[in-house]
Amino acid sequence: PPHATAMLPTGLSFALPEGTFGAVVARSGLASKQGLRPANCLGVIDSDYRGECFVALHNDSNEERTVRHGDRVAQLVLLPFLPYLIKGGEGIEHITLIYMMYVLGSASSYLLNYKSSIYQAYQKGYIRAGWNMVCECIKTVLQIAVLLLTGNFILYLAVQQVVQFLPNIMVSRMVDKEFPYLKECRELPEKEERNGILKNIGAMSMHKLATVIVRNTDSLLMSSFIGLATVGLYSNYRLVLNALNNLLNKFATAFSGSVGNFAALENSDRLYRVYKEMDFLFFVQSAYLTGGLMMLFNPLIALLFGGEYCFPMTTVVIIVTEFYISRMRQTNLLFREVMGLFWNDRYKAVAESIINLVVSIALVQRYGVAGIVGGTIISSLCTCVWVEPYIFLKYGVQDEWQKKLRDYFAEYLKRMLLTATLSAAGVLWVQRFPVSNFGIFILDGLLYTAVFAGGIVLVYHGNAEYAALKQRGLKLLKRKTEDT
Repeated sequence: PPHATAMLPTGLSFALPEGTFGAVVARSGLASKQGLRPANCLGVIDSDYRGECFVALHNDSNEERTVRHGDRVAQLVLLPFLPYLIKGGEGIEHITLIYMMYVLGSASSYLLNYKSSIYQAYQKGYIRAGWNMVCECIKTVLQIAVLLLTGNFILYLAVQQVVQFLPNIMVSRMVDKEFPYLKECRELPEKEERNGILKNIGAMSMHKLATVIVRNTDSLLMSSFIGLATVGLYSNYRLVLNALNNLLNKFATAFSGSVGNFAALENSDRLYRVYKEMDFLFFVQSAYLTGGLMMLFNPLIALLFGGEYCFPMTTVVIIVTEFYISRMRQTNLLFREVMGLFWNDRYKAVAESIINLVVSIALVQRYGVAGIVGGTIISSLCTCVWVEPYIFLKYGVQDEWQKKLRDYFAEYLKRMLLTATLSAAGVLWVQRFPVSNFGIFILDGLLYTAVFAGGIVLVYHGNAEYAALKQRGLKLLKRKTEDT
């Protein structure tokens, strides 16, 4: 029945190896197409259980579903390899369950997520963003309450897994209501169009896989080669960087619809001018944050958690440098996405992930965290930094792309030197006058902001992109003033 749970016998029993457990998880196709999933999301089979296994299957749909003999309704996952991935986790209670809950959270985030693409296509991404924000607030409040009232980390994670799935459900229901004809349409696109879609999906999949490998293996390598304590220290820095990345990504995504329309309707010269203006804007953001992090990252960690939780300054420099390089890719990634140029640099993703893994593993033994993050920097310099602008200028702009590519790299080096100079000045200032409290921290931040603004004006006051952005900013400020 709709919105009901049934206990389904499987006729199976197991003798699982000692030290492992079986996790009963949903089949993504069954959950997304028919709304059937395990009622408890994650079923656990202990290693000493010898009885028959049952699946508590819940029907999330509004229709009655029939399960027949031989249907595949769930999946069983074993984790005998976990000790090889985590070094120093022997004393952590329920470590395997915690790991499985994180795995389940990553997998379940994709369920029903495909319907969000409809709103993206209609430039209504703000609807999904709004639900994400509401659910994020709910999750934060509930998790704080759970920690204060129970101190139970398992329950804390359970709240995270349940609430993070709510935006998918809400958006799915809204899409079904707003676009009912999608369920009625059963016709496929023409063969040529379908082949083009599948080709780009394949290329996008390679890019997504490479992103997962590059972005999500750092902590895994640290836990395997160094230990969980180091992962804990690193997570403090990642907490700040992830917050900044999420904010900047939302800012960049807001331009995607307009840039896509512009790319489809305007000529390459105007497209290139807009590209240069946005690249300069994203550079100013990236350089400002990079210098500020170089100067105040360790003081912030020391004020929040204590000086014993800080990495050496050399490691912090490498971490922040990787942040700068990844942020400087934003313009090329944005234009590649809206113009559909995924196929042209599909092999770049493979090369990036291979170089990252090989170099990180080679350097971690001697340089630790700095070696792992350094592997990410080297892989980016060998692939992304030059391939992405090359692909956009050659296949997106096309006109005089060789000259424009040379100009791009000359400007890239100039910006890098300016950022390094301002960052070095900030680091020397903090070393000369240490930050002892939040008052001095704020004053140093204001001082750095003034110096950074002066440096940008001094170097770029005659630049066309600087003038264009200044004019746009003054118009926007004038309009806001008139409205009030």
